[in-house]
Formats: sequence, C-alpha cells, structure tokens
Amino acid sequence: MKKKILIGVICLMTVLLVSVAAIRGGNSRIEKIEKTVYPISVDFDSVQKNYLQGVPAYDVTDKAVHVGYMDHVFVGKVEKLVGTTYTDVSMENGEVSGTPWTHYEVKVLKNIKGDLQEDLTIPVRKRGGLNYDSTMLTINAQDVMPKEGYIYIFCTFVDEDGELYITCRESNVYLGKDCEEKIQEAFANPKPADKDDFIAYTIHEYLEAEAKHDNSVVDEGSPRYRARQAYLSPEAI
Repeated sequence: MKKKILIGVICLMTVLLVSVAAIRGGNSRIEKIEKTVYPISVDFDSVQKNYLQGVPAYDVTDKAVHVGYMDHVFVGKVEKLVGTTYTDVSMENGEVSGTPWTHYEVKVLKNIKGDLQEDLTIPVRKRGGLNYDSTMLTINAQDVMPKEGYIYIFCTFVDEDGELYITCRESNVYLGKDCEEKIQEAFANPKPADKDDFIAYTIHEYLEAEAKHDNSVVDEGSPRYRARQAYLSPEAI
C-alpha cells in the first residue's frame, strides 16, 4: 500500500514539474515574442481583413474635434515600413495571438499641430497590422494602412515614453506620392476654392480645424505626454 502511495506521489510531482516547465517555457516564448519586431513579408492588400467595429469616443469626421484631441498632427512621408510587434500575447494549443502594432519610419514634412522638427525621420507605430502568422490584417473599419513611399496627414498621440502612435481611423489621411512640391505650395498659399485640388484643399481643412482649437472632448483627467526632445524643433526645446 505504501509503495502504491509513493508511486502516486512521484507521478503527481512529475506532472507538476512538467506543468511548471511548460508554463515557464510558454512565458519565456511570450516575452520573446513581445520584444521582437517581425519583418513584413506580405502585401497588406493580399490578406484577409479583420475589421474592428469599435465605437469612437467622438465623431472622428469632425476635423476640429479630431485635431483638437490629438497631440501632434503633421504631413509626413513613410520612409520605411519597419515591421510588426505584438502586445498582450497569449498562446493556446500552440497558436499565438496578440494585439498587432505596425511600425514605420516617417519623415515630418510640415506641422499642422505641434512642434515636431521638420525634415526629421521619426518612428510612428499604428495599432493594427498582420497577425502572428501573417494570414490576416487587423484594422479599424473604414481605415487604411500607410504604405512605404506615400504621404499622409498623421494624427498622433504621444505615449509615456515620448513616442508617437496612432490608434483610430482618420489618423493617417492619404495625400499622394511624390507630391512634396504640392504640399509646400499648399502651406504657402490660401485654401483653393476648387475641391479638385485635393492635396491643398485637404491640408487647409486640417489647418482650419487646428485654428478652431476645439478641445471639447479632451479628458482633463487623462495624462498627456510630450514627444521626445530629439523629435522636437529647436524652437520648442
């Protein structure tokens, strides 16, 4: 009888040790995944989409409110599509899931709101991107993913580390490609009467939105952070 009990105890301890080892191994793998930037090897347009249907805290199509809610709004060119990272990673039956973030290097062309250093390339990350197996793209409904070489109006927040990020639709508004001269002209001239001048008209809509200073939805109780000093213009330091 004692021998059977001893065997049972040994078996139980073995199971527990194996379980602990598995948990530690799983946690180690999760930590490694969360610290890794994974290169992007597929085109965003070629994979299945997982559209997020969240309810925004305000009307993002109201540009005055939208710009007022942001920390920095600027015209920028995507110099490089860096890769994907994952937060809140979990594993089940060998499958990895987590919240994807897509990382970019963006050259600041012109400020609309804020004091970033122009002609400086800075990191910007966007909530959304490819899943761990690169078979599906998670993105907000009615949103687009920035592409390398293209120019957008970026509406960004700043995190506690001073890094810039975007989380909602209407936060990277497409302007075009190879249109730097048109952008400079738009900032130097009045708003065109003709909406067909898409680049200039869109830029002036955001400039007018910033001029209204509509901060009605900004939560005063939420912390707001300042971008890294290295990203700011000399006049702002």
